[in-house]
Amino acid sequence: MKIQWTDAELREMWTLCQAERKLIDKKSGSTRLGCAVLLKCFLVDGRFPDGPAEIPLRLITHMAEQVNVPAEQWADYPWSGRSLGYHRAEIREFCGFSEMSLVELQKMKRWMITEVIPSEHREDRILDMFRQKCKQVRLEPPTSDQTFRTIRSATATHDRQFHKRFFKRFDEATLASMDALLVPMPVAGGDVDMTLWQQIKGEPGPASVESMMDAGARLDIACGIELPANAFTGVSQRLIDRFAKQAAVEEPFELRRHSPAVRCTLLASYLKRRREVLTDHCVDVTIEIIQKFTKSAQERVAEQIGVALNKATKKLHKLYHIAKATLSQPKGTVEEVVFPAASKEWLQAVINEVENSIASKTSLIAAIHRSYGRHYRRIMPIIFKHLHFRTTTQDQALMLAMMIIKNFANSDATFFPAHLSIPLQGIVPKDWMMLVVDRSTGTAKVNRVAYEVCALMAIREKLRCREVWVVNGRRYRNPHEDTPQDFAVNKAKYYETLSIPADRRSYIRALREEMTQALKALDRTLPDNPKVNMVKHKESHQFCISPFTALEDPKHIHLMKNEVFNRWGGTSLLDVLKETDLQLHFTQMIQRVFQDSAWRERLSERDLSALSPLLTQHINKYGRFELDFRKRLPLCA
Repeated sequence: MKIQWTDAELREMWTLCQAERKLIDKKSGSTRLGCAVLLKCFLVDGRFPDGPAEIPLRLITHMAEQVNVPAEQWADYPWSGRSLGYHRAEIREFCGFSEMSLVELQKMKRWMITEVIPSEHREDRILDMFRQKCKQVRLEPPTSDQTFRTIRSATATHDRQFHKRFFKRFDEATLASMDALLVPMPVAGGDVDMTLWQQIKGEPGPASVESMMDAGARLDIACGIELPANAFTGVSQRLIDRFAKQAAVEEPFELRRHSPAVRCTLLASYLKRRREVLTDHCVDVTIEIIQKFTKSAQERVAEQIGVALNKATKKLHKLYHIAKATLSQPKGTVEEVVFPAASKEWLQAVINEVENSIASKTSLIAAIHRSYGRHYRRIMPIIFKHLHFRTTTQDQALMLAMMIIKNFANSDATFFPAHLSIPLQGIVPKDWMMLVVDRSTGTAKVNRVAYEVCALMAIREKLRCREVWVVNGRRYRNPHEDTPQDFAVNKAKYYETLSIPADRRSYIRALREEMTQALKALDRTLPDNPKVNMVKHKESHQFCISPFTALEDPKHIHLMKNEVFNRWGGTSLLDVLKETDLQLHFTQMIQRVFQDSAWRERLSERDLSALSPLLTQHINKYGRFELDFRKRLPLCA
């Protein structure tokens, strides 16, 4: 039941109509108020509340005003007995609903197994879909406890059936290779045996060449397991995520204890997701490394040359006077004709500017050549082995360039062969053309290292705008996979779901108009807005926004704090929470709402209750709690 209701929602959804008033006219007192509340709850939620605590006080007050009954009589309404059953039956008949029988509950369970659970695992979402389905077929759903039991039973049944079907897609060789990942191997100089599974799960670290090498080594292990091509055909991505998350939090000895079918599902799902994560990490490292070695080279060149370049000013004006003086006295000497139009100092400044410009570009290519060739080029074998680039456009020049670079990756030649047609358009920027193409010998030759740098920079830009994607990637996958596969057939349905017009021109026009109005409002109110200032930051300006004002404390919160302090002033907050949980089962309610996909329960409530005194005794005796979870802790009966 929703807790907060606005006045408009109360008037629209919680106001009794004439037919509904006839149903409660013959009742009086708390019975009249209780029946009215149950009726509106059933009409709004499609179910009866589990108890009076589920209904907000504001709804009770609103309903009491309509039926002319004091709200205090709500506490007298009986929540058990024949009267409650009679009222529920009367409301069901009025709304055209019927009770859910055991046969119908089994049908709903099969519906969840086939339609809901394959694409959704969160209990709260499944509960909402279950209740919505009951409302559609006009069946009263069972109580919340029975519904949760049914959902968990359906989830367990679905998982068992899925594990069996999924296990049949694997041959014995693949299963043996996956099980080999869990076999402990002795580590030199170490007391603890490690497994290949733990090596795959390790994080490569920040962006660097070493991180790229580490990720490549983990990818070699993960890709060494050849999963069947049809292993995940027809399996939803959310289901794969759920099993992958469960495998990620389990240790190798826990995975070995599973049945072969369950272990196969967990290992295969995690391997698939881990390949995608490591592939994305390699792409991220590649993008950052490309940015790093080009930027660092430019910074080093700038430091070497310095900012004090003696630039010649007013070049066009000076050249005009030099040309005019030279043509007027073609037989005169330089000292007599040129120096009066342009001084020696100015001519020397022109020479220095040109030489420094050439030197800066030469130094830049040399710095990039050293930085990339001696250090960063070590990532190229990993890129060629694990990153398979594809493009979404018709232009295949960049893909051809990467193929050429891959074919000559082991070559020591400075230039590509002269007879080879190297694509330059769209790959090599104009500023880099003179550095990439060498025409000093009369024949155009392409510098291999400089061309690799340009190709990598082009790959970086196109990866960021999704014009280039990576096979087996997750974030850098084919952008067409982000759209529904039946989009072309059900285009109108999806446009209606998104509440946007099918005509793209009208949508763009409306969006442009909305943005224009927002910018005009910002421009109009910005000068007079005391919470927004324009501050200068380095060589640009930025908006500085004042922090938001803190919200006021809820009403009566200070009274509650004082009451808690007066009652339990000497009691720790942990003891208060523990006692609250024992009485209200608070953690169980939280668990239903915030349940992780990797959550699992090993101990029953009886075992946990028996374990609690042992833990308390241990903490009181030693002041701390230390437990080796690899050993079994004896539980009292």
